Amino acid sequence: MSTLINLFDRTRPVLIVDDCPMYRTAAKGMLQKLGFHNEQLLVAKDAASALTVAKTKQLQLVMCDYNLGNKTNGHQLLDEILHDGHLPADCVVVIVTGDASAPVVRSFAELEPDGYLVKPLNFVTLGERLPKMARRKRKLGGLLESYAKGDYEAAVQQADEEIFKASEMATSAQLIKAKALIKHNKLDEARNQLIALRNGSEKGQVAMALATIAMKQKQYKTCLALLEPIEKDPILCAAAMDMSANVLIQQHQFSAAAEKLDAAINQSPKQVNRYQLRAQVAMGMFTPVIASQNIQQALLRSKHSFRETLEIHQLNASLTLDNAQLSEAAERTKLLSRFAEQCREWRSNFQRNQYKPMELLFLARANALRGYVGKARSCLAEYHTTIKELDNYQSEQHEMIELAKVQLLLSNAKSYNALMTSVSEGLAKDKQNVAYICFLRYISGWRARVEEMAEKATRLRESSLVQIKDGNYERAAGYLAQALELNRADPDIPKTLMVCLTKAWPMGWSKNAVGELAVRCRDLLLDTSAIYSAEFQRASQILASQLQIRELEFANKC
Repeated sequence: MSTLINLFDRTRPVLIVDDCPMYRTAAKGMLQKLGFHNEQLLVAKDAASALTVAKTKQLQLVMCDYNLGNKTNGHQLLDEILHDGHLPADCVVVIVTGDASAPVVRSFAELEPDGYLVKPLNFVTLGERLPKMARRKRKLGGLLESYAKGDYEAAVQQADEEIFKASEMATSAQLIKAKALIKHNKLDEARNQLIALRNGSEKGQVAMALATIAMKQKQYKTCLALLEPIEKDPILCAAAMDMSANVLIQQHQFSAAAEKLDAAINQSPKQVNRYQLRAQVAMGMFTPVIASQNIQQALLRSKHSFRETLEIHQLNASLTLDNAQLSEAAERTKLLSRFAEQCREWRSNFQRNQYKPMELLFLARANALRGYVGKARSCLAEYHTTIKELDNYQSEQHEMIELAKVQLLLSNAKSYNALMTSVSEGLAKDKQNVAYICFLRYISGWRARVEEMAEKATRLRESSLVQIKDGNYERAAGYLAQALELNRADPDIPKTLMVCLTKAWPMGWSKNAVGELAVRCRDLLLDTSAIYSAEFQRASQILASQLQIRELEFANKC
């Protein structure tokens, strides 16, 4: 007991986080028996209260449960307080959980806690293990603090002092020194430090650091060779697979990167960033459906945590609209309904001024995909008005991409091409950014696909005009129906199709199918000048009589 208390400050607070009052009381009682004062021991029943304590107290020990009720769990809590630097660098973090399954342990391991205790808590076990868990941070507190603050020169100097003393912490100090040198971009010097530690007790961390150096120096083959054995490590495997995936993306080996990330997710399924990266890789492979599935998983995993960002919501919406644009009518309708739900989600989680410009672009694209070109143009005009009213507003790359997609749907080819060229040039400048590499590939694939669709629609419309000239209205209607699926923004397609349907229907088309198609054409033209043309009005009246559809009778009143 005296050994334990000597490792801790008798005044700095300790935090116990558990949703169960019995376990909070039991843990507090055990720590008092181990020598902590009652006034040092703080308790929190959920993540929100624990976060408040972490932000306001200089904690020296946190004992945190994994299951904290229906909202934020222990992993999400520690992820946030560590990410945002709310804990002192020398604070000892101990996971206390009844769930010791491999995925949970691996997920926590990626947050680098100092140890695990499995419920039910045992006083003897706690007394034996807590000193071992705490020793490194309590002995190297100053060194860890310098490293955490980014003062890498001070960290190197303090590490050298510890190494010179040949203390029990010399190996840990040497590893921290190597990591500080990597941060300071002294890569060769860092490598020399690490080579001496390759066969020591922290050889997994050493290999990861050596792989980091190899990746920074673009020695990709060496990096992958260093990571291969770590991918079999029971704790570090997922992190090693992540790094391998990043290296493979740098080499444009997207399929291999996807396999690594799928394996990493299987081993450690709680890391939100991993699903985001997997979505980006799917975009690089131009598989937007898989990208959408993974970004939805990222959203699901990020619920009740600081990682639920507007950017994830917006990427999810963008992919939904992309899939809608590339889908046939029935699937498109479902996806556009899903997009409406996605809008409601971010509206309930974020302030309007945060999402308004991007949302207006999304709404413009959704309306264009539904065929409501006038509404799409109104949303686009409101977008331009909105950003002009914002001081020093600068569009991000994702926003420019979305704007380009809207311009294409509205047949503004010049604006579309200028925006896409600008975005591609911007993304290409940062050749080491894996997200940019993936997005650049995705944009290239998306442009090729939608431009091919538009060109095909144009060819079909031109072929239909030839058929109309020859009096072959059946074939013309077939061509125009196909063109309509590919390009709903061109009002000439539904207008001409309506005229063709008054003359003849392709063989095999039922009366109901023709009626649905005629109503769809009418809907696509509702907010365009074409609906007021004499040609369209005449066609509507004829089809209303032939098909007995009252909706078409009132086209001239729309």
